Amino acid sequence: MAGRVRRCAYIFCAEPLPVASRGDKRFGTPTCKQVDRWRRRRHQAEAVAIGLWYALGVETEHVVRCPACGKRFALGHGHRRDTRFCEPACRW
Repeated sequence: MAGRVRRCAYIFCAEPLPVASRGDKRFGTPTCKQVDRWRRRRHQAEAVAIGLWYALGVETEHVVRCPACGKRFALGHGHRRDTRFCEPACRW
């Protein structure tokens, strides 16, 4: 894999990693590693909350009802956050 430039795994950084770095190194700086960890935890907590809202039947900005068929669905995980319909068939 000569010539391949490895980059920082933090999505907002993407700086090249040092050439002499270990093969399992993922982040360029400790700050990138810490911020990525916070971002992943926040995303996981949001996913759990959305799942609970869906299971409990609470309608929020993340759990909405399809205007065509009336089915409830969660936005953001499996669906785009700005979608209005649960399935492509409901758009027609």
